[in-house]
Amino acid sequence: MSNQNDEQKVLGKKLSEMSLPKTEDPNELLKFRYLCREGLLGFYGQTGIGKSSLSMQCMILWALGREAFGIKPKQALKSLLIQAENDEGDIVEIRDGIVKGLGLDSEENKQACDNIIVLHEDSKVGEAFINFVVVAALQKHKPDLLWIDPALSYLGGDTISQKDVGNFLRNLLKPLLKTHQCGGVVVHHTNKSGSSDTAYAGSGSAEWGNMPRAVLTLTEKANGLFELKATKRGPRLRWKKTDGTTGTDTKQLKHSNIEGQIFWLEANVPECMAEKKLLKEKGDEEKILSHVPIDGSIEKNELELIINLGEQLGKNKIQKLIKEMIVKCVLKTHEVSRQNARPEIHISRFK
Repeated sequence: MSNQNDEQKVLGKKLSEMSLPKTEDPNELLKFRYLCREGLLGFYGQTGIGKSSLSMQCMILWALGREAFGIKPKQALKSLLIQAENDEGDIVEIRDGIVKGLGLDSEENKQACDNIIVLHEDSKVGEAFINFVVVAALQKHKPDLLWIDPALSYLGGDTISQKDVGNFLRNLLKPLLKTHQCGGVVVHHTNKSGSSDTAYAGSGSAEWGNMPRAVLTLTEKANGLFELKATKRGPRLRWKKTDGTTGTDTKQLKHSNIEGQIFWLEANVPECMAEKKLLKEKGDEEKILSHVPIDGSIEKNELELIINLGEQLGKNKIQKLIKEMIVKCVLKTHEVSRQNARPEIHISRFK
């Protein structure tokens, strides 16, 4: 016999009877209702750009209940990663680079890694993949988030076919998220069609953009910089530009410059051309200060590179201005030690 909730789902509910939870939404996974249980997040990027390592860094931080690149988990989240492209050695290298880059101690490392289950599967696709791999893994591990990387390894159909993609996402995957009360993240390759709407960046059918509740895209720009863009439901993340007040849907990222370390960092550069135009109207010192974090610090050579890229002031002028701002107690420097290397010089705001 159906219970009251089942009957309500079938018969519907008056709009006037609907309301948000009186306390925190128990289904919320990522703030602020950016992704909830039963919802799917599409994560799309170019081949070989580092989607798997960025995904793992998010998993590790979210497993500790910490935000990753401005995306905040409601609580510590358990992840189940089903992936096809990285062997165990690759996974370990990614894990160790992130753990070292984040500076996790042994207890944090154990907590994070114990809450991430990695399953390698490269032989089953379509219904066989869902029925014989995903269902069993969800039943055993009961994660908060199910990650599938990459989607093309498991689709079992034509990526440009609405029927095939829709069947995989809507008819096979979506019901499992509901049954097991978890969220999903599907990692997929970027569309090369040139569409201006990056919500549809997933290569192939428009279903890659239509079906997911939220979409993130990762794009390589210039000079080692990458753009992470929240193309669908982005305002819910409440990201801010460097002025700390204006909303944005983009983050600038970069890879660690430490040789052999797989780790992502947030780069402190303007998020859009409009902001760059505004900065050009300001004085030179204001331009430099706009690239220095309000809290924390930035490595000196990196700061000079970003300013040269964004403001085109010239290296000598930038170095002269920074020295003058230090003398005026606008900026200050300090050393950050590195293993087997000379300390880095970091610059922060003088407070």
